[in-house]
Amino acid sequence: MELLKHKIFFHEEFFGSRIYNAKDQKEYFFDKDSTIFIKKILSDNYKNSPSFNKLKNDLIKKELLTSDVVYIKNKKSDSLSFPLRVSLNITKKCNLRCKHCFSDSGDSDSNELTTKELFNLIDQMRSAGTFFLTIGGGEPLLRNDLFRVIKYARKNFIAVSIVTNGLLIHKEIAKKFNELNLKTITIGIDGLEKTHDQVRRKGNFRRAINKIKILRKYCQTATLAMRVTINSLNINEYKELIKLAEKLSLDVIRFTPILLLGRAKDNQDLLISQDKYIHFLENTQDLKSKIELDLPGESRIKINLPGKGMVHQDFGCHCGKEVCWITQIGDFYSCIFFGDNFKVGNIRNESFSDLWVKARNIVKLNGNKTCNSCSEYEKCRGGCRARALSEYKDINAVDPFCALKKHKPQIIKSIRAPHQVLILPFVKEGKKYYYAIFKRKDMNIWQFIAGGGEGNEKPIKTMRREAYEEASINKKSHYIKLASITTIPAVNIHGLIWGKKIIMIPEFAFGVELPSRKLKLSDEHTEHLWLSCEDAIKKLRYDSNKSAVWELDYRLKNKNLNGIEKNRQSIRRFL
Repeated sequence: MELLKHKIFFHEEFFGSRIYNAKDQKEYFFDKDSTIFIKKILSDNYKNSPSFNKLKNDLIKKELLTSDVVYIKNKKSDSLSFPLRVSLNITKKCNLRCKHCFSDSGDSDSNELTTKELFNLIDQMRSAGTFFLTIGGGEPLLRNDLFRVIKYARKNFIAVSIVTNGLLIHKEIAKKFNELNLKTITIGIDGLEKTHDQVRRKGNFRRAINKIKILRKYCQTATLAMRVTINSLNINEYKELIKLAEKLSLDVIRFTPILLLGRAKDNQDLLISQDKYIHFLENTQDLKSKIELDLPGESRIKINLPGKGMVHQDFGCHCGKEVCWITQIGDFYSCIFFGDNFKVGNIRNESFSDLWVKARNIVKLNGNKTCNSCSEYEKCRGGCRARALSEYKDINAVDPFCALKKHKPQIIKSIRAPHQVLILPFVKEGKKYYYAIFKRKDMNIWQFIAGGGEGNEKPIKTMRREAYEEASINKKSHYIKLASITTIPAVNIHGLIWGKKIIMIPEFAFGVELPSRKLKLSDEHTEHLWLSCEDAIKKLRYDSNKSAVWELDYRLKNKNLNGIEKNRQSIRRFL
């Protein structure tokens, strides 16, 4: 049998194997039985049989029988060895200030990754077997070295996609994209003219449409896509937008819902309700079009052969399992929408390989009883984790946009009180004091008990209730009200639910003395430790927790418990 001569990359995985075809920039997935056959076929060590011939014909059709095979060996037993795709925010600099921009892009960061550092990332991706790179921003066309980076990635057989607002595209840039054989070029269009201009500034709709026409004329090699961020202004314009994409001869139109991140926090009138989102899904699921419709829903990859299931069977979306994000300064995330509490590390300080392994340990997706027992679980796997985290501060909660409405009741926003509490349980053993710190299930970090007020609760009542709910601490236990107070952005709790005048809320700290180390944890924590002040500070994530335990420890050891209120009064007078 005469073999083709282009390069393919063969990668064994826990489910079988994946093969990346450098010629068509596609990746194909095979189960374990097929993988055994493929290895024999590629080594020309097989006997003809109906099953062999069927698989061989499938490989021939996909142009996967070639003499130039690169074998990548880093198989893991229960997860992908490396991500399939990296989403790279190459710069924060942008020529627009879109109202819904999740990254709040505008001015560039002073410490953005250099060309050399980006080349190093590409080298590591190639070695790992990660062959898909999506470059966004900011506006990627504002990077002077963008085409050097793309060219280097293509030289290393990596398929490159670009996400852009399109306004900087002209004939020569379109031709360069065509020469580089990009996989996909995506341009954001956020509604018809009036709507788009309201979100992205007046006059930009027509400019973007003209740029799309230039791109379509001079770039024939890439898939051209329109991305629509679903918001309250455009949610009923989907039919007209699909017709527009067809008229422009685009290949794909992609709809993604707005998230309460970045500038959307300051423009919450753009947010959509769960009912409107479900109505959108119902109206669009059966739509037909001349082009591909990419609607919200299942995005998980599938094993290539008929009848086989998803590559991943665990809870949550593909973030951290199949894809990862890297920011313009090198920060590595399973999902950029999870926020800084879930930052894994930085590509400048750690290898791509080590960061991918760490990501699996930092984001703990265990699911919840509602989702795990749902009859539709196989279809959605719990939905968007970023939405659950944003709404409930729990990455394992039910998706607030659950189409079956199995989410938590929405009364949570009406009963919140504008304060938080921090609770430091401690015991005295001999002359030494020990403090209980807790590991949060959703964020995998160490902290003291923290929670928010409800209804008309005073902080002291909130403290007693939270201490009981989270660690079964007797509500009559002796407490010490500390001078340590920090403030937290209201949007980090549940959005600006107390009105735009309340943008920061206080977090009050309390020490609680216990008779013994015996605690009973709620589902929000996986474990706890009793540590000295010094050892607790080493493990605690937040500075506010570290300051509070230092203060409590100092006062206990120096018998300085009477000056707390005077200290607080002095602080208030100073402020």
